[in-house]
Amino acid sequence: MVEYIIESFPEIDPFLLRKWHHAFATFFDVNHNGVLEWGDYRLLTEIIKAMRGENSEEYKSANIALKEIWDRLLEETHPNQDGNVSLVNWIAMWQRTLTGEDPFWQKNYLEYMFQLFDASGDQLIDLAEYIEVLSYFNIGRMEAVNCFDKFAKVC
Repeated sequence: MVEYIIESFPEIDPFLLRKWHHAFATFFDVNHNGVLEWGDYRLLTEIIKAMRGENSEEYKSANIALKEIWDRLLEETHPNQDGNVSLVNWIAMWQRTLTGEDPFWQKNYLEYMFQLFDASGDQLIDLAEYIEVLSYFNIGRMEAVNCFDKFAKVC
């Protein structure tokens, strides 16, 4: 699939295409069926509910924020007739950011994800919090630690 995307968007750096594909497949296509759909977001809220509890602020926030993020994402990506967002739609949306157009939903998503990662509410994301949230996306402990270490070295 990645090679097809690289061939379809020859004007975009293959590194960016791989990065956008990885984000699509890892953090957004939660049920791994190859398209983004409202069911991916519902599944994510159920994972958060199971991990943090039905009465947690993270779960309550997820129910509100993810619906708004989904609606904004649909506005930005021009979904298929069935209301799903394909990888090609996703890449085309990110391609527009290369000209300075940041997707409107992105700010809301980043704020929501920071809140989800920051379980303690101290405005910092520590290693334990990072590992926990990445586990929601089936990312193993060692991979999470390696990623966290790379971020920590940059900061």
